[in-house]
Amino acid sequence: AGKEKGNLTPKAIRVIAQSSEGSVRDAISLLDRAITFQNANSQKEINDQDIRNMLGLADKSKIILLLKEVLEGNPSNSLKILRDLFNNGIEPNKFLNDILEILSLLNRKISLGSIEDDKLLPEEEINLINSISKGISVNDIGLFWQFTIKTIDDLRILSNDETTLEMYILQLLH
Repeated sequence: AGKEKGNLTPKAIRVIAQSSEGSVRDAISLLDRAITFQNANSQKEINDQDIRNMLGLADKSKIILLLKEVLEGNPSNSLKILRDLFNNGIEPNKFLNDILEILSLLNRKISLGSIEDDKLLPEEEINLINSISKGISVNDIGLFWQFTIKTIDDLRILSNDETTLEMYILQLLH
């Protein structure tokens, strides 16, 4: 990034690292896209939200908050967060894969007791997961997992992604 005069926040670099899923080639490609984005938009510094927008990724903290609202049985708040995510350009399959990742973390927290050693997670997300893990059982996680897998399949069949995800959230609420 320094060689190419790219100015990225540490959080932006973290999002690139997570999105590259261990592939150095993908990480370099994403970094190149970010620097091009920076140059095209005349920004002094690229932050994590810029990278998320560039890649169509949702902020995981917002997804965790969405799950929290679902677990607390708040349909209006849940759907508001979903609409906000949609308005920010989430990609539905990536969103559902993020849900699966969060469910896996919740399961790990409940089953093993700790996720604090996960270096890829910001402290804020760890705290949110710790908070909502108290209100969910391993059986609930299994059910949510199955609904999520089914919804990934539904996205291949149905043409309206927003309605499909809205129905998914309503199913989780019940």
